[in-house]
Amino acid sequence: KSVPAVVLDDVQGGPPSDLKSLLVGRTKPVLVNVFASWCVPCMAENPQLMALKSKGVTIIGVAWKDEPQNTLNFLAQHDNPYVKTLTDPNGDMALALGISGVPETFIVAPDGTITDKITGPIVPETVDAVLKEVR
Repeated sequence: KSVPAVVLDDVQGGPPSDLKSLLVGRTKPVLVNVFASWCVPCMAENPQLMALKSKGVTIIGVAWKDEPQNTLNFLAQHDNPYVKTLTDPNGDMALALGISGVPETFIVAPDGTITDKITGPIVPETVDAVLKEVR
């Protein structure tokens, strides 16, 4: 299915955008990671996201049902793997994506089609498999 056309605010103060517009012009798949500052598995997943970022993977974050300041604090404390972080305070995007909790990660092709969904945290043992899918 295609990524939903839900416009969200940028937690860092940039213009609001929808995921599809963020994918335009990309040549490789993008990871869309739904997370929250209060989510313990999200904290554990962050080093794997940083490892993927260091290997050139583009990751867009969607902060689910979180206060923007808490999201910013989380990113400052745990490092920021995202090229852009959108805020989903009411869970509209998450509902449209069909998430069951956080973290969840979607692999999205440059045309906006979701090609895979990872439920739960990306763990060290799965980083290589995720990297293979986005290359």
